[in-house]
Amino acid sequence: MNNFNSLLWFSITIACYLFGSLLQKITKNNILVSPPIIAIILLIFILNLKFFNIEYSEYMKGAGIISFFLGLTTIALAVPLYKHKDIIYKNIISILFSIFISIILSVTMSYCIAKFLHADKIIQLSIITKSVTTPIALLIAEKIGAVQSLCIMFIFSTGMFGAVFGLPLLSLAKIKNDKAIGLALGVVCHGLGVARAFQKNELCGLFAMLGMSIMGLLSGVIIPFIALVFFL
Repeated sequence: MNNFNSLLWFSITIACYLFGSLLQKITKNNILVSPPIIAIILLIFILNLKFFNIEYSEYMKGAGIISFFLGLTTIALAVPLYKHKDIIYKNIISILFSIFISIILSVTMSYCIAKFLHADKIIQLSIITKSVTTPIALLIAEKIGAVQSLCIMFIFSTGMFGAVFGLPLLSLAKIKNDKAIGLALGVVCHGLGVARAFQKNELCGLFAMLGMSIMGLLSGVIIPFIALVFFL
């Protein structure tokens, strides 16, 4: 029975994503229709149905295999990185500088908005991790005393907004360079941004992945220090 449940939830997860992809094709790549977001919304709805009455831990026994393949996929992304290594080396200084400034701006603006709205300290601490990929953000949250569940909510909201409106907003700002677009999506919108960037083209996706990775690494050092300054 356990094996059947595992296969069932694995299949349901894949089916939700495929439905999102089909919906995207039907709507001719409408900006409001993103397969990862559609899949997430459908799964939240399904998991909350009383008919299934399933705990998240039980769901992960089946769907967790996707996390395993995610790791393999991440390793496979080394191929486009290698193919475009000359472009990366040529732009490495501007990439690092842009991401450093992005971290400072993201944390400072998040903190200032939360402070202006008189949010509790715990919300202020949690929201400053919003542009960091989830695994690293949760480690940062543990260091600075933020609430991990709140961090996940802010991260998901940021990623979802960026995946839907990121490209139109960048187009509105007359930004047409694929490297700049990819870097922006990866730095601000992490995983969902990377997925959206690869839908545009490989170079855009490559820089999004690079931005998300470096953003995570630098944030692990910079955000705890900024939090210390803000919350002395």
